[in-house]
Amino acid sequence: ASAASSTSSSSSSASSSSSVAAAGSLSSSASSASSASCEKCRSMGYDKKYHEAFGVYVCYNCRRTQHAAEYDLITLTRAKKEYLLTAGEMAKLKCMTKSNTKHSGFGTMKLYRLSEVRSISFGKFGDEAGLEKEKQRRELARLERNILAERKRARKAAEARDRERGILKTYVPKEKDHVHTFGPAESASSSSPSSLSIERCTECGFEREFEEF
Repeated sequence: ASAASSTSSSSSSASSSSSVAAAGSLSSSASSASSASCEKCRSMGYDKKYHEAFGVYVCYNCRRTQHAAEYDLITLTRAKKEYLLTAGEMAKLKCMTKSNTKHSGFGTMKLYRLSEVRSISFGKFGDEAGLEKEKQRRELARLERNILAERKRARKAAEARDRERGILKTYVPKEKDHVHTFGPAESASSSSPSSLSIERCTECGFEREFEEF
């Protein structure tokens, strides 16, 4: 009985110690979060949404005004267009979601740290000058594709016109190219005998009279 009582006491003590340790850990985490200060101005408090997304302690004032260039955000669409990043490259970055205030029917926006986007882009293209050079190259290639596509459309339109003109030539020949094909001669007058006869072109209907001797 004494041994069982001792074991029960030990288990209770261990459980109590674990609870105290867990409570202490939670308390320590809460205390750390509540006492966190901005990494720039060292003021107490920080932008919680920004910290949850990127793990950075920075206050709202520093993020939006004094150090905006370092903490500024950019949308997924702009990052891909302005910095030429792929969807795969963007997927590797942390982001903060936000409802679209301009278009309520659209889904939530994904916002990325501009500094991280620029870092990856410049890693691909060397620097800002290299990025601009690549933009110019892609724009030139796009214009060349458009010119080729326009030439192709113009060529097809010309071919269609040529085919149409060819059909008209086949069925409506010009007078100077036409050779009459006359059918059997007929009497010019059906009411009285006459030496005048008529020949009629079987294609265009042209008639000519002649006198038989």
